Amino acid sequence: MIKQISILVENEIGTIFEVTDILAQNNINIKAFSVNDTSDFGILRLLVDEYEEAEKVLKENDFGFKVGDVLAVELEHRPGALNDVLKILKEENIGVNYMYSMVIKDDKPLMVIDTHDSVKATKVLTEKGIIVEWY
Repeated sequence: MIKQISILVENEIGTIFEVTDILAQNNINIKAFSVNDTSDFGILRLLVDEYEEAEKVLKENDFGFKVGDVLAVELEHRPGALNDVLKILKEENIGVNYMYSMVIKDDKPLMVIDTHDSVKATKVLTEKGIIVEWY
Protein backbone atom coordinates (compact mmCIF):
# COMPACT_ATOMS: atom_id res chain seq x y z
CA MET A 1 0.00 0.00 0.00
CA ILE A 2 1.02 3.58 -0.64
CA LYS A 3 0.08 6.62 1.42
CA GLN A 4 -1.90 9.21 -0.54
CA ILE A 5 -2.48 12.76 0.62
CA SER A 6 -5.86 14.27 -0.28
CA ILE A 7 -6.13 18.05 0.09
CA LEU A 8 -9.31 20.12 -0.17
CA VAL A 9 -8.45 23.24 -2.20
CA GLU A 10 -10.59 26.21 -3.20
CA ASN A 11 -11.40 26.40 -6.89
CA GLU A 12 -9.47 29.65 -7.41
CA ILE A 13 -6.45 30.64 -9.45
CA GLY A 14 -3.21 29.78 -7.66
CA THR A 15 -4.46 27.38 -4.97
CA ILE A 16 -2.83 24.33 -6.53
CA PHE A 17 0.36 26.37 -6.94
CA GLU A 18 0.30 27.15 -3.21
CA VAL A 19 0.44 23.43 -2.43
CA THR A 20 3.10 22.58 -5.00
CA ASP A 21 5.16 25.62 -4.00
CA ILE A 22 5.23 24.62 -0.34
CA LEU A 23 6.20 21.07 -1.25
CA ALA A 24 8.90 22.28 -3.64
CA GLN A 25 10.34 24.66 -1.03
CA ASN A 26 10.68 21.67 1.29
CA ASN A 27 12.26 19.37 -1.32
CA ILE A 28 9.27 17.03 -1.41
CA ASN A 29 8.91 15.34 -4.78
CA ILE A 30 5.44 14.76 -6.24
CA LYS A 31 5.30 11.28 -7.83
CA ALA A 32 1.66 11.32 -8.94
CA PHE A 33 -1.00 14.02 -9.01
CA SER A 34 -4.74 14.21 -9.57
CA VAL A 35 -7.29 17.02 -9.21
CA ASN A 36 -11.06 16.66 -9.31
CA ASP A 37 -13.16 19.78 -9.02
CA THR A 38 -16.60 21.21 -8.47
CA SER A 39 -17.58 24.85 -8.89
CA ASP A 40 -16.39 25.73 -5.36
CA PHE A 41 -13.54 23.39 -4.43
CA GLY A 42 -11.29 20.63 -5.65
CA ILE A 43 -9.71 17.52 -4.24
CA LEU A 44 -5.99 17.37 -4.91
CA ARG A 45 -4.60 13.86 -4.52
CA LEU A 46 -0.85 13.40 -4.25
CA LEU A 47 1.67 10.62 -3.96
CA VAL A 48 4.93 12.08 -2.69
CA ASP A 49 8.35 10.66 -1.88
CA GLU A 50 8.26 11.79 1.78
CA TYR A 51 4.64 11.71 2.90
CA GLU A 52 5.38 12.18 6.61
CA GLU A 53 7.38 15.33 5.87
CA ALA A 54 4.63 16.48 3.50
CA GLU A 55 2.05 16.00 6.28
CA LYS A 56 4.16 18.10 8.64
CA VAL A 57 4.62 20.91 6.10
CA LEU A 58 0.94 20.94 5.12
CA LYS A 59 -0.14 21.10 8.79
CA GLU A 60 2.28 23.96 9.45
CA ASN A 61 0.69 25.86 6.55
CA ASP A 62 -2.91 25.20 7.65
CA PHE A 63 -3.97 22.97 4.75
CA GLY A 64 -6.88 20.64 5.42
CA PHE A 65 -5.99 17.14 4.26
CA LYS A 66 -6.24 13.45 5.03
CA VAL A 67 -3.92 10.55 4.40
CA GLY A 68 -5.18 7.20 3.13
CA ASP A 69 -3.92 4.01 1.60
CA VAL A 70 -4.06 3.36 -2.14
CA LEU A 71 -2.70 0.70 -4.45
CA ALA A 72 -0.22 1.29 -7.24
CA VAL A 73 -0.72 -1.30 -9.96
CA GLU A 74 1.87 -1.70 -12.69
CA LEU A 75 0.27 -2.28 -16.06
CA GLU A 76 1.80 -3.89 -19.10
CA HIS A 77 2.25 -1.48 -22.01
CA ARG A 78 -0.39 -3.06 -24.27
CA PRO A 79 -4.03 -2.63 -25.21
CA GLY A 80 -6.37 -4.16 -22.66
CA ALA A 81 -3.96 -4.18 -19.72
CA LEU A 82 -6.12 -1.84 -17.63
CA ASN A 83 -9.22 -3.77 -18.65
CA ASP A 84 -7.64 -6.99 -17.38
CA VAL A 85 -7.02 -5.45 -13.95
CA LEU A 86 -10.54 -4.02 -13.78
CA LYS A 87 -12.02 -7.37 -14.81
CA ILE A 88 -10.24 -9.08 -11.93
CA LEU A 89 -11.56 -6.47 -9.48
CA LYS A 90 -15.09 -6.78 -10.89
CA GLU A 91 -15.02 -10.57 -10.71
CA GLU A 92 -13.92 -10.29 -7.09
CA ASN A 93 -16.72 -7.76 -6.42
CA ILE A 94 -14.20 -5.02 -5.56
CA GLY A 95 -15.40 -1.49 -6.38
CA VAL A 96 -13.21 1.28 -7.72
CA ASN A 97 -13.78 4.75 -6.25
CA TYR A 98 -11.45 6.63 -8.63
CA MET A 99 -8.26 6.20 -10.60
CA TYR A 100 -5.58 8.45 -12.03
CA SER A 101 -2.35 7.81 -13.80
CA MET A 102 1.19 8.91 -14.33
CA VAL A 103 1.90 8.95 -18.06
CA ILE A 104 5.37 8.12 -19.36
CA LYS A 105 6.62 8.88 -22.87
CA ASP A 106 10.16 7.96 -23.91
CA ASP A 107 11.06 7.61 -20.21
CA LYS A 108 9.89 11.18 -19.54
CA PRO A 109 6.85 11.81 -17.36
CA LEU A 110 4.05 13.83 -18.94
CA MET A 111 1.46 15.66 -16.87
CA VAL A 112 -1.87 16.24 -18.57
CA ILE A 113 -3.12 19.75 -17.78
CA ASP A 114 -6.51 21.19 -18.73
CA THR A 115 -6.67 24.99 -18.86
CA HIS A 116 -9.32 27.53 -19.83
CA ASP A 117 -7.04 28.80 -22.62
CA SER A 118 -4.91 26.02 -24.11
CA VAL A 119 -3.56 28.20 -26.91
CA LYS A 120 -2.28 30.87 -24.53
CA ALA A 121 -0.91 28.27 -22.10
CA THR A 122 0.97 26.54 -24.92
CA LYS A 123 2.41 29.85 -26.14
CA VAL A 124 3.56 30.96 -22.69
CA LEU A 125 5.08 27.60 -21.75
CA THR A 126 6.80 27.22 -25.12
CA GLU A 127 8.32 30.68 -24.80
CA LYS A 128 9.78 29.55 -21.46
CA GLY A 129 11.39 26.50 -23.07
CA ILE A 130 8.79 23.99 -21.89
CA ILE A 131 7.91 21.30 -24.44
CA VAL A 132 4.13 21.14 -24.88
CA GLU A 133 2.51 18.35 -26.86
CA TRP A 134 -1.07 18.10 -28.04
CA TYR A 135 -2.95 14.79 -28.04
